[in-house]
Parts: sequence; C-alpha cells; structure tokens
Amino acid sequence: MAGGDRFREEDSLLGGGTHRAQYVGATNPTSWILLAFAGVFLLALFEGSFTVIKPGEIGVVVTLGHITAFPPGPHFRAPFISRVTRMSTKTQLLEQTNTIPTKEGLSVRLDTAM
Repeated sequence: MAGGDRFREEDSLLGGGTHRAQYVGATNPTSWILLAFAGVFLLALFEGSFTVIKPGEIGVVVTLGHITAFPPGPHFRAPFISRVTRMSTKTQLLEQTNTIPTKEGLSVRLDTAM
C-alpha cells in the first residue's frame, strides 16, 4: 500500500499488463470478531473502573485484602481485583419483645428498642 491508500494494485498473471484495484480492509470475519471482543473487554474495563456511592450509603472497598471506605459520590477503583460493598448509614430501629420470668414465678414482658 503506497501512501496510506486502502487499495492495492495487483498484476494479473493471465492478462499480461492489466491492473485491478483490490480493497484492503477489515473484511475478514475473524478480524471483526476480534474487534468485537476487544470492544467488549474495554467496555467491561471502563464500566468496572468506576463506582458511584449514593447518599445515605458508604462503600467498603476490599482490594487484595486491604480495606478502604468510600464516602458518597463517584470513585475510581481497580477493576477485577477490588470489590465494593455498599452499606447503609441510615439509623435503623431494632425492636424486640422478651418475656422474662421473675423470682415469684410471674412472667414479665419487656419491650426493648435500640
């Protein structure tokens, strides 16, 4: 290919001096498949690199055993080797009812809330 042209001149063996132009490009199906796999890999790499922690949550990031915390907002993380677990920071009410026997043999019901 001369001068970056996408066409290639070939001599015909039977025709003597005739030339024909042939398009040189990604017409091979294998190259299209490889290009598609590369595109999917790059998309997965880009998608896995960023995480957004919503307000009212905190992100706990584990990267090769090292733990860090992400506050709310967008963050970059190492793809494929780090894992983000989102945890709620909202106050949660835990209520329990217990029935406790006394020394006298009576049952007392206790309502507790934390």
